[in-house]
Amino acid sequence: MKRDLELIRKILLAVEDGKQPLSLRDDNPSEICYQVQCLLDYSYVEGKVVWNGVGETQVPVTCVVKRITMAGHDYLDSVRDPKVWSKTKSALEKIGGSAALEFVKEFARRVCLSS
Repeated sequence: MKRDLELIRKILLAVEDGKQPLSLRDDNPSEICYQVQCLLDYSYVEGKVVWNGVGETQVPVTCVVKRITMAGHDYLDSVRDPKVWSKTKSALEKIGGSAALEFVKEFARRVCLSS
């Protein structure tokens, strides 16, 4: 699976609103849980992902987020505004569609400052 910056943003917005990531029913549960694992790896949230399978065939099957950390709130604050997020995504598409979360946060912050 690949990191999905759009889904990461949606997850953080949902958790901030008091919802669990799996409440995003339009998205694949395994994909949602994988993105939650990415957020856990980056210490943007606290929670747990449950994996099923063995070795290379492990698949995330469920997840729970207890809270967004300060780092997660900082990231979300930088990408929250839909106009800023749209400009950030457009710029990212020009360089391949993805980037480190810290780069995305910094770029979105600069977009916000230039608006």
